[in-house]
Amino acid sequence: MSDSGQPTVSSATGRAQMPSRLTQRLVILVSTLALVALAHAHRPTVGESPEARVARRYNAQVSTGEAIDLTLEARDGARKTLADFRGQVVLLNFWASWCPPCLKEMPDLEALSAGLKGRPFSLIALSGDDSWQPIDQLFAGSNVTMKVFRDPNLKEKQHLRYGTEKLPETYVIDKQGRLRLRFINVQPWQDDELVSYLEWLADE
Repeated sequence: MSDSGQPTVSSATGRAQMPSRLTQRLVILVSTLALVALAHAHRPTVGESPEARVARRYNAQVSTGEAIDLTLEARDGARKTLADFRGQVVLLNFWASWCPPCLKEMPDLEALSAGLKGRPFSLIALSGDDSWQPIDQLFAGSNVTMKVFRDPNLKEKQHLRYGTEKLPETYVIDKQGRLRLRFINVQPWQDDELVSYLEWLADE
């Protein structure tokens, strides 16, 4: 007790409390700075195009120029070309049944395709498999909405014409057949921002 009758705090206790309070303030400061940095990272840049915003968020590449035409083999042996899909937004996915990362993103790709049904949009999954057997095994009993094709030119490996060396890779092609974005590796195709971007492009 002090001479005034009030309780006192020992100097040892005071020294013990000071680091604790300082630590709390530092934690609050670091947390605040982290939140500010996170908000800044996802804040649209003034004048930024939709492609640039999505590319920044998902580490994609903005692509330009006309999409290279490809030959697509359907399950019944019929042939189509990429150019046949002009007037639709195309999400061109290069994949193969022997590629684990490709299979990892397949459910999200199918959900994306189903969610955009009714819009001028086609999800083309072009397989690099040698035959239809492993593709049939993968999709057995499934009623998929995405358009699954096989590359009939395995000696040429058409994905190489796009510069694709490792699977999966996915390209966004607009209604005029122009390249917009290139995604390397697995992507979260059910993310709201990706879905909104594709909806915007389809409705444009």
